[in-house]
Amino acid sequence: MPGIRTGRYSKKRSLLLVTAGVPNELPMEPHTVDETMSIMILQSVEAAADFARTRKIAADLPELRALAQSIVDEFAVNR
Repeated sequence: MPGIRTGRYSKKRSLLLVTAGVPNELPMEPHTVDETMSIMILQSVEAAADFARTRKIAADLPELRALAQSIVDEFAVNR
Protein backbone atom coordinates (compact mmCIF):
# COMPACT_ATOMS: atom_id res chain seq x y z
CA MET A 1 0.00 0.00 0.00
CA PRO A 2 1.70 3.21 -1.12
CA GLY A 3 2.04 6.14 1.23
CA ILE A 4 3.45 7.18 4.58
CA ARG A 5 2.06 5.96 7.90
CA THR A 6 3.06 6.43 11.50
CA GLY A 7 3.01 3.24 13.52
CA ARG A 8 4.10 2.22 16.97
CA TYR A 9 5.57 4.71 19.41
CA SER A 10 7.72 3.72 22.39
CA LYS A 11 7.50 6.44 25.01
CA LYS A 12 10.15 4.67 27.09
CA ARG A 13 12.68 4.67 24.23
CA SER A 14 11.31 7.78 22.51
CA LEU A 15 11.11 5.94 19.17
CA LEU A 16 8.45 6.24 16.47
CA LEU A 17 8.04 3.74 13.64
CA VAL A 18 7.18 5.39 10.32
CA THR A 19 6.53 3.14 7.34
CA ALA A 20 6.69 4.16 3.69
CA GLY A 21 5.00 2.09 0.99
CA VAL A 22 6.39 2.43 -2.52
CA PRO A 23 3.93 2.23 -5.45
CA ASN A 24 4.00 -1.11 -7.33
CA GLU A 25 4.17 0.61 -10.71
CA LEU A 26 7.32 2.62 -9.92
CA PRO A 27 9.69 2.50 -12.92
CA MET A 28 13.05 1.11 -11.85
CA GLU A 29 15.09 3.86 -13.51
CA PRO A 30 17.72 5.27 -11.12
CA HIS A 31 16.48 8.86 -11.43
CA THR A 32 12.87 7.87 -10.70
CA VAL A 33 13.84 5.69 -7.73
CA ASP A 34 16.06 8.44 -6.24
CA GLU A 35 13.35 11.06 -6.69
CA THR A 36 10.67 8.82 -5.17
CA MET A 37 12.88 7.89 -2.22
CA SER A 38 13.73 11.57 -1.62
CA ILE A 39 10.05 12.51 -1.55
CA MET A 40 9.21 9.62 0.77
CA ILE A 41 12.04 10.48 3.17
CA LEU A 42 10.83 14.09 3.44
CA GLN A 43 7.19 13.00 3.81
CA SER A 44 8.20 10.54 6.54
CA VAL A 45 9.87 13.32 8.49
CA GLU A 46 6.74 15.45 8.11
CA ALA A 47 4.62 12.57 9.44
CA ALA A 48 6.97 12.17 12.42
CA ALA A 49 6.91 15.93 13.08
CA ASP A 50 3.10 15.99 12.92
CA PHE A 51 2.96 13.05 15.34
CA ALA A 52 5.38 14.78 17.73
CA ARG A 53 3.44 18.06 17.59
CA THR A 54 0.05 16.39 18.06
CA ARG A 55 1.26 14.36 21.04
CA LYS A 56 3.13 17.39 22.45
CA ILE A 57 6.39 15.43 22.36
CA ALA A 58 8.26 18.14 20.44
CA ALA A 59 7.34 21.37 18.67
CA ASP A 60 9.63 20.54 15.75
CA LEU A 61 12.32 18.03 14.82
CA PRO A 62 15.18 20.15 13.41
CA GLU A 63 17.86 17.45 13.75
CA LEU A 64 15.70 14.91 11.94
CA ARG A 65 14.84 17.43 9.22
CA ALA A 66 18.55 18.22 8.74
CA LEU A 67 19.44 14.52 8.52
CA ALA A 68 16.67 13.86 6.00
CA GLN A 69 17.73 16.85 3.90
CA SER A 70 21.35 15.67 3.85
CA ILE A 71 20.21 12.25 2.60
CA VAL A 72 18.07 13.87 -0.10
CA ASP A 73 20.98 16.13 -1.08
CA GLU A 74 23.20 13.06 -1.40
CA PHE A 75 20.69 11.48 -3.80
CA ALA A 76 20.81 14.67 -5.89
CA VAL A 77 24.63 14.69 -5.99
CA ASN A 78 24.77 11.09 -7.17
CA ARG A 79 22.39 11.57 -10.12
